[in-house]
Formats: sequence, structure tokens, C-alpha cells
Amino acid sequence: MKNSPQFYGFVKPFVNTCTAVISPSDFPSEGRYTVQASLLIVDNIATNRAALKVKLSAAWYDVSTAATAHEAIERAADIMPNLIIVSNQLPDMNMAEFSAHLKSRFDRATPPLIVLTDPMTEHEPLLRSGVEVVLSQPVDDNLLIARIRSVLRMTAAEMEWRLREGTSRALGFAEPKQMFDCPIPVMCLKTGDRVLDHTLTELNENAGVNMNVMDMQAAMCERNKLTACSVILLDLDGPAPQRALTLVPELRSNFATRHKSILVMVPTNRRDLAAQALDLGADDVVTRNATASELSIRVQRLHKRREINESLRSVIRNGAESALLDPLTGLYNRRYAMPHLDRVAEQSRISGRPFAVMVADLDHFKQVNDWHGHDAGDQVLTECAQRLKQNMRAVDLVARIGGEEFLIVMPATERAAARQAALRLCRKIAETPITLPGTDKKIDVTISIGLVLSNGVSADVASGMLPPESPDTLISRADRALYRAKEMGRNRFIIERSAA
Repeated sequence: MKNSPQFYGFVKPFVNTCTAVISPSDFPSEGRYTVQASLLIVDNIATNRAALKVKLSAAWYDVSTAATAHEAIERAADIMPNLIIVSNQLPDMNMAEFSAHLKSRFDRATPPLIVLTDPMTEHEPLLRSGVEVVLSQPVDDNLLIARIRSVLRMTAAEMEWRLREGTSRALGFAEPKQMFDCPIPVMCLKTGDRVLDHTLTELNENAGVNMNVMDMQAAMCERNKLTACSVILLDLDGPAPQRALTLVPELRSNFATRHKSILVMVPTNRRDLAAQALDLGADDVVTRNATASELSIRVQRLHKRREINESLRSVIRNGAESALLDPLTGLYNRRYAMPHLDRVAEQSRISGRPFAVMVADLDHFKQVNDWHGHDAGDQVLTECAQRLKQNMRAVDLVARIGGEEFLIVMPATERAAARQAALRLCRKIAETPITLPGTDKKIDVTISIGLVLSNGVSADVASGMLPPESPDTLISRADRALYRAKEMGRNRFIIERSAA
């Protein structure tokens, strides 16, 4: 992993821990099989470092160690760990100083910190210093592993968002997201009779949180009430906390709540539930004796991460649209149209019904650009694209595949219906001149169309004497028909006879 580019920092591939126990002897002795992530342990006590390294190496993590903060910073620059697990009792720096040095050195690529501390240490100052997770010793092994997995999932998503956002911004697709200082909507789902009234009141009044309380049973029956919240706080202080914990995967699998941030509050004497909650899909866990200030920090972080994840989904969605849609007309582009035509052809072979393909081209379009300017040409293209789309069936594909050239695919269409559609398109383009915005200028536009029908149901193809025509062949035939329509005077369609 030393040879990995430092730019990728802590987003190296990792996988969830398997439930099966696998020993190194189950694999060949050659090569490395640390497939999860790179971790750095920082502790000035050698026995602590050694014991923790053994535990985490057994969980298939690539583990390095350091004894001091300064050594850890240099070691991190060398190996770029995915995560740092650090003792709160370092001899050369306190945790705020250590966190600040890491951020100064690595900026956005700073690995997240999990701090191990004594039970009497307050969590809030450590969280405010930039620490991701604070765990009181002695730490349950299952909880530590669950925390590591949870942090790696969240930081990987955050880094992916940054990379994608940077690419989109460089291409001119992404705009900086406007942030508004509004209270964070939180829904507390109670599973028992006791409600943290004082804590909830303090959160609502002083922490920028708008907290509402709802019974778990009511929430399961009326999940639509959860759609407006950003964070769901699941309080397990009830008679059956293990059963209540099953609500986490239910929330994760429900369409209305699957992308909500989930914070689980476990009873102080049931810390064993924390690891289970994280592995079931909770984003964070906190004990019931947490202060309002600590809850506020955790809620704010979860809300921020949810916004990051929403941004990531938006970038992916917009990126897919940008890749498949023509930005001027909003029609599908060639990149989408060709695989779509392949699928239509395959369905035709299966169903035995023919389909139609048209290649349409605006007549004398170069003159529009030359005489009226390219802005006018863009307006003509956009208006013609809309007329084409509005006069076809929802199942039909209309795509822009060139400058003024369009591809139209009509699944399950007989010759008469295809002919009628081509005639309708010619008439709709020609009958109404296009008015340029802000002017009284009108431009007369016509279109020529080459039309072909597939031979997938012909007798020769059905008998195996001829193979069905490929989409490329159909488009070539439609192009020939289009050329003939242009030669014969334009503003018309020509049906190309079947090659069979």
C-alpha cells in the first residue's frame, strides 16, 4: 500500500468483515491478503500497541504502529492510513494539537481519528477537536471493529463525493451548494416510557435542532411522518431493546427512510447493543447518559454527512443524465440510442413483431445558421426536437445523433403505422414556422426522413435463410432512404425496401 498514490488517501478498497472465521492458513503462503484497510495505531505503551495490532491484523487490516504523535504524523505521511486509532495519553501532544497537526499536514486527506480514553474523560471536547469517535476503555473488541467499519464507510463516501464533485466542477456541471442555517429536523423514536425531556428541550433551545418525539409503533405504521426529518434518533430505553434494534434494518430497507441518518441511543448498561446497531446499519451510537452538547455534535455531523451523501447521489444522477442526454435539446444522444436500438431489435426477434427506424434531418439547416446566426439555429433545433418528441408515442425513442440529425425508433410497429408517423412528423415540422424569441422573425423549417422496417419477421429470416439485420445495417438503409428524400426535393419521407 505504500506505492498507492497519496491523493486517494483513505479510500482504498475495503470489505465488510465476514461472519465466518478464516485463518491465514486457509490461504496460500505467497502474497498479501490484507484486503480491508490500512490502520495506524498510536500509543506510547508498547504492550497496548502490540495487543491491538494482533486483534486488528486478525480482522484482515493492514496495521502499522507509532509511539508518539510526531512519529505518527511522519508514519501517516509514509503509509497514508485509512484510519488512525490513538490513545488520549500521548507524551508529546494533546489530542487537539495532534488533530490540528494532521489537518495542517494532510488537509482534506486527513485520516479520521478514533480515540481510546479512560472512562472519566469527557467526550465533547475531543469531538469538537475533530475526533471522529471516542471510545472509553476497556473497549469491547466487537464494538471497536464495528466502529472501524462504520467510520471507513462514511469517510469513503465523503471522499468519493469530493472526487466526483471536483470532476463535475472542472467540467462546468456542478455549482457550489448553498448552505442555509436552519434547525436540523430530528425525529426521536421512543421504545419505552422514559423520555429525555431535559436533554431534548436543551437540544431544541440551544443546539440548532428541531426535535420531535414519536412512539416506535406509531412510526412503523406511519413512516411517511419520518420523511421530513434528517436524523432519526432511536432510543432503546425500553423493555425489549434487542427487539427494538431490529427497527434499524427496517428503516434502512424502507424507501422513505433508507437514506436517513440513524443515531441509536443505547442504555448505559447495555453497551453490547452498540456494535450490533452499527452492523445493522446505524450511522452512529451514543449512550443514554450523553450530554445535550455531545448529542448536538453527533446530530450535526450526521446531518452534514447526509447532505454529502445526497450530493453524491445527485452528482451521480446528474452525471448519468449528462452522459446520456443532449444538453441542447434534452433528447437522448447517440450514446444512449445505439444500445437502446440493440434492445429493441432483440425484443423484435423474441416477439416476432417488426420495428421501425427513421433517420430525420432538417432541410437547409446550414442556411439557418448562416443567415440568422447560431443562436437562432439552436432555437430551431430545440423547437423541432420538441415537436418530434410530442408527436411520437411514449414508447418510441427520439434521439439527436448529429448536428441536425435525429434517430427515431418505433418498437412493435407495422409498416402502415410507421408510414403514418413519418408523414405526421413532416407535417408538424413544416406547418408552423418557428418564431425566434424576442423578435417577430419567423423561420420556415422542413424535415426529410428515411424510414426502414426490420426484417426480423420475414419468412427468409424465420426459416434461417437470412440473418436478422443489425441495428447498424438498419441505420445505413435509413440513411440511404434519407439521401433519396433529399434528392427528390426534401420535406418528405422515403421508405427503404427491405434488404431481404
